[in-house]
Amino acid sequence: MKMKKGQDIFLIWDGGFFKILRPKLFLAEPGQSNYNGNRHSKRGRMHMKSIMLCYNLKGTKKGRKIGMLGSFLGFRVKYVEKEEYSKTIGVLTGLKEEVEEASREETSGTDNAKNEEITDFEEEMLVMLLADNRILDKLLFQMKKEKVQVPLKAIVTAKNQNWTSTALYSEIKREHESMTKAEQAGKKKEE
Repeated sequence: MKMKKGQDIFLIWDGGFFKILRPKLFLAEPGQSNYNGNRHSKRGRMHMKSIMLCYNLKGTKKGRKIGMLGSFLGFRVKYVEKEEYSKTIGVLTGLKEEVEEASREETSGTDNAKNEEITDFEEEMLVMLLADNRILDKLLFQMKKEKVQVPLKAIVTAKNQNWTSTALYSEIKREHESMTKAEQAGKKKEE
């Protein structure tokens, strides 16, 4: 590795040898971890980091547990404030830039006639943007092991990233209620 005359370098101890880092880039080599927590593939492309949006969990014991589990598994944990419920999921996760209210398209999950427009909700909810699908299994296993339950959970998709938090909540709540009814009906048939 050639260094230009007068160029500053940083040496970092890495288990048995020093690594040389140039201060301008601070980018990891392919396959190595970067300082911002993202990883580079062998081709040098950056992988996104998993993100967890936590609703109505800030300052609670359950919220701290979920935050620790998520951080341990590599999630960037964000506690969403009530003032941010009108922003789209894409904006909250960083997939999209914030746009003007008038130019928003398709911000509701289902027909507005079916859903009364909710501006606030009190139930706990998790919304996850996954960099790797295997991390979801690990998170759900750890939550079950630690006896931390949040019944309303969702994964960010191409369709729901354009929805607001309240629209996503309405849709998840409706689906959760229908699945719970179906599960109870199945149990009654077995008896």
